[in-house]
Amino acid sequence: MRDLSQLVAIRKKRADRKMRLEAKARQALLAASSDVQKALDDIEAFAQQVKTLELDLLNDLLKCEVTVADIKKMESQLLAAEKQAAKLREQLTLAQEKEDAHENAFQKARSAKVDAHSSLQKIEVSQEHLLSEVAKLESEAEDRELDEVVQGLFRREAGGHDRAS
Repeated sequence: MRDLSQLVAIRKKRADRKMRLEAKARQALLAASSDVQKALDDIEAFAQQVKTLELDLLNDLLKCEVTVADIKKMESQLLAAEKQAAKLREQLTLAQEKEDAHENAFQKARSAKVDAHSSLQKIEVSQEHLLSEVAKLESEAEDRELDEVVQGLFRREAGGHDRAS
């Protein structure tokens, strides 16, 4: 009979390693999701800033006479806001792509962990079955030895009675 304890130990280490990798992947996914949320929050805050800027510019237009310099200044502010908006959209896109990549990595890590635990469970069941069979065979061998001893005693006793007669 083979001893499966080394194989069980190896598969247990593999399962433990896969569990640690899954935990790391989960943490990376949570961080990526947090980055996406931060990017969304930044966009929301910027949208509020743009609304305030637009109102301020409209108020400036309504309060006094506007010069060409004032219009150029407003235009540059709006262009800067537009560039900032594009930058924030790009950051959001990158954060979402990163989150998707981490989601895929997490799913792969989870699948690998499940496979490793399944493999470990199979080998543990095999080892339990093997140990049960070994115990059964040892018990049967002990029973045979005991039967042989008892039969030997009966033969001696039966042989001793035949001599006494």
